[in-house]
Amino acid sequence: MSVETFNTGASRDADENKPDLEGFVCPAVQEEYGKYMHKHRFLSDGTLRDSDNWQKGIPENRYAQCLVRHTHQFHMLHRGWDARDYQTDEPLDIKETLCAVIFNASGYLHELLKKELEEKMWSVPSQQEFEFEEPQETTTDVVENKPSTGWLQSFLNKVNK
Repeated sequence: MSVETFNTGASRDADENKPDLEGFVCPAVQEEYGKYMHKHRFLSDGTLRDSDNWQKGIPENRYAQCLVRHTHQFHMLHRGWDARDYQTDEPLDIKETLCAVIFNASGYLHELLKKELEEKMWSVPSQQEFEFEEPQETTTDVVENKPSTGWLQSFLNKVNK
């Protein structure tokens, strides 16, 4: 690994083998997607759900059905055809449709990643085979006044080796 030295004299490991998360995402797309997600927080009865409500879990087959439907709608719009909302019969907007594709693809990926993490967690060696580092003292998270979860991070670091 190479070291990058700045004209200020500061240095750090070079980024060549690290994903450029800032460069991979367009802020204008994130903004549009955020507007889409906020608009869809409101349920038909007027209830406002939490922004991370979808992370509670939606079955993969439901994401797949919606993804295929919205991808089809995008394809229709892209080719110049009329595409309408199946419930309201209102014409669809291509940006809104693309955001729906992003949501369902992201949700599906989220469910896959959750499964992978759960499989890793359950494939951990037995307690006799796995040595935990006992904390020297119990610490408290100053912000929330809860016991520290540093032990969990230590555990996950060992599991992910």
